[in-house]
Amino acid sequence: MLRRISKCFRNNGGQSIVEFAIIVPVLLFLLAGIIDFGRLIYRYEMVVQATREASLAVAKSGNRKTANTAALAYLTAGVNATVVDNLTVTVSPTPMKAANPVTVTVSCSMNMLFPVMSAILSSPYTVSSTSTVMLQTSPTN
Repeated sequence: MLRRISKCFRNNGGQSIVEFAIIVPVLLFLLAGIIDFGRLIYRYEMVVQATREASLAVAKSGNRKTANTAALAYLTAGVNATVVDNLTVTVSPTPMKAANPVTVTVSCSMNMLFPVMSAILSSPYTVSSTSTVMLQTSPTN
């Protein structure tokens, strides 16, 4: 009878420490993945908006250089300088003609903060977006 009572009062504190030690790396792994994935989604949304601004600028002005200027202006207004440094803006077709579609592609590369997402995705990961609009004026360049 005394043995049964003593079993009830044994200390099981070491079990929770072992469980905590097992679960902490898993939680940190998930947290790192969530942070990098959130940064990736944010960067993609900024590139989509910059593409939209650049394509509308080209459609209104008919000048290729305005696409780069509009994309840079949009990104500089709301984002840190790392996005602007890696930005690539391409406008096609090369001979633009009035009332024809013009395609603007904006892309930038992004380094992952944690090796969790680097193992899943290539690092640096390239985020790009494409927008096609009709040229509204005669092209100047």
